[in-house]
Amino acid sequence: MKSLFRFSFFLMATALLITVTQSGCKKVKSPDVLLTAHPWVFSKMETTSTDSTIIKGIAIANAMMTGAVMTFHKDGTYSMTTLQQTQTGTWELSADNKSLTITETGSTPGTMDIVKLTENDLIMSQSDTDDNGNPYTTTLYWRLQ
Repeated sequence: MKSLFRFSFFLMATALLITVTQSGCKKVKSPDVLLTAHPWVFSKMETTSTDSTIIKGIAIANAMMTGAVMTFHKDGTYSMTTLQQTQTGTWELSADNKSLTITETGSTPGTMDIVKLTENDLIMSQSDTDDNGNPYTTTLYWRLQ
């Protein structure tokens, strides 16, 4: 009887340990899985520039991108629809998953740093220099559709 009790206790303790360790572990999704999980809706674009031309350009881009939807496909292609027009191309994550290169069909590749990538948010930024040699950053915010 004692051995049966010990065996039952051992089984219950093992089951409890497995339950506790499994419920405490949240599976982390890789960046490529997060990117391709769903379409992304444009939220806004911001800049740190003080150059009036760049600031006006960002304002125009925000107006034109309102309602834009970007979809990253598992095969390394993407499509973005804005103003009832769709552009397509390819995308590639860097080996360290810290930057994303997007190449619109027929265009030069553009690389942006990934600031934040979760199931709900995609934030990317790019640093540049204005015509006067002043550095600035442009940040794009995308959200879950």
